[in-house]
Amino acid sequence: MRADRERNGRHKGRAGFSLFLLFLLSSLFLSSCKKASGSGGRKSLRLVVFEDPRSEGGQQALEAIRYAKLSRGTLKLGGEEYELELLERDPNDPAALQEILEKEKRPAACLGCFRTKETLLLRSALSEQKIPMINGSSLCSYLTREDPWLFRIAASSLLQGTAMANEAYRKGCRNAAILSQEDDPDAAALSECFRSAFLELGGKIAAESSFGEGEITEDGEELKKLLGSLQDQNPDFVYAPSSEKAGISILKAASSLSLSAPIAAGPSWELPSILQDGEGAAEDCFFSLSCPLPEENEKEEGTEQGGEGSETKGQDESGERETEAESGSSASETASETEKEAGSGESGAEAESGSGKSETEAESGSGKSETESGRRETIRGYREYLRGKGLSDTVTDTALLAYDSYMLFCDAAEKAGSTEPEKLRSALSHIDYHGLSGEIRFDKERNALRDQVFFVGVEQGEFRNIDSLHF
Repeated sequence: MRADRERNGRHKGRAGFSLFLLFLLSSLFLSSCKKASGSGGRKSLRLVVFEDPRSEGGQQALEAIRYAKLSRGTLKLGGEEYELELLERDPNDPAALQEILEKEKRPAACLGCFRTKETLLLRSALSEQKIPMINGSSLCSYLTREDPWLFRIAASSLLQGTAMANEAYRKGCRNAAILSQEDDPDAAALSECFRSAFLELGGKIAAESSFGEGEITEDGEELKKLLGSLQDQNPDFVYAPSSEKAGISILKAASSLSLSAPIAAGPSWELPSILQDGEGAAEDCFFSLSCPLPEENEKEEGTEQGGEGSETKGQDESGERETEAESGSSASETASETEKEAGSGESGAEAESGSGKSETEAESGSGKSETESGRRETIRGYREYLRGKGLSDTVTDTALLAYDSYMLFCDAAEKAGSTEPEKLRSALSHIDYHGLSGEIRFDKERNALRDQVFFVGVEQGEFRNIDSLHF
C-alpha cells in the first residue's frame, strides 16, 4: 500500500512537473511570437504623414518618406529601441485629423510636403496637442510666427519670388505679366514678392490677372481667356505660380494661343506630368526650387551636385556672376527690407549663413548627415526603389524635401533622447542637418536658413538645372 502511494505520488509529481514545463514552453513560444509580430518587441513610435494621394506631388512625397523609413526604420531613445510607424492621411479629410488626435494614437510628429493651404487646415489642432510639424513645401514664413510647433524647410516665397524677378530681369525681360492662383497662399505670396522685386529692379508689370480652383477646367478654356488677355498686352515674360493641376492647364492654354513669351512658375511645376500633359508648351519654361534636381548630376560622371550641374555649366556660371553683380544686391535689399517689415529676420540670417561658403557647401553641405557621395548613393537607391514599384524614376524637389523632413525628425529625436514635445522642439530648433536638399538649420522663428534659389528649366523635353542665385 505504502509503495503504491509512493509510486502514485512520484507519478503525480512527474505529471505536475511535465505540465509546468509544457506551460513554460508554451509561454515562451507565445512570447516569441508576440515579439516577432512586434518586430523584436520594440515599442512603436507613430509619425503622421499628411499628403494628398490624388496629387502627383503628394504621391512623390509619400514615396520619398516611405523610402526614408526603409533606410532608417528604428530609433534608440533613452536606451530603448523604437520602431517608426507611418500613419498616412489625406490633409483634406477632417475625420483623419480627429482620428490621429485620439490619445492612444497620438503621433510624435507630423511630416510631409503639404502646402500652406493644407497647413492652415491642420495647424490649430496639431499645435494644441503640441505635435511638431516639419513641413517641406509651405513657402509662407509668416506661418511659423503664428504657430510655435511648425518648422518650415523650403526656401521662402520671399526668396523665390525675389530670385525669379532677378532671373527674369537678367534675361532681358522688362515687361512682365502675372497670372496668379488667388486661392493658393503660396502662389499668391510668390506673385506679391515677384511684383515688388521686379518693380524695384526697374521692370514694369504690363498686366495682371488671377484665378481660383473653380476655373481650372479640363478644357482649360477659362485660363485660356485669362492668358489671352495678358497676351494682348505684349509681355516679354509671364509669371504664373500655381498648383501642378493649374500648371498643366496654363501650359495647354499657352500652347493653343501660341504664346511666345517665356512662362515661369514656382515649386510644384517640376513634376513629370508637366512634361507629359503640357502639350509641348513646357519647353523653355522654368521655375524656382529650394534645391537642384539631381538628374543631370546622376547622368554625368564627376559633376558636382549644384545649381549649375548641366551641359551649359560654363555659360550658366558667367550668367550667375552677372546676376549677382548687376542685380543680386537689389534682390538682397528687397529681401532684407521685406523681412524687416515682417519682423522675422530671415534674410539677415540667410546672408550670414551663406557668407564664406563654397557653392558645394551651400548647396549640399559636407557634414555628418549626407556627404556628397552618400547623397548620390541615396538618390541612386531611391530611383531603383521607384522603378521597382513601376513608377517614374524622376526625383523631384518635393521628394528631396519630404525625405529630409523624415530624417530631420529622426536626428532631432535621437539628439533629444526623447519625443517629449518640448525636448523634441528644442532639438529641432538647434539642428544642423546636411540632407538631400542641402544644409538645414532654422532661424529663431523655425524657418530654414536658405541662402540660395535654384532655377530648373525644360530643354528638349527634359528638366535641366539652368542657374541659381545666392543671397
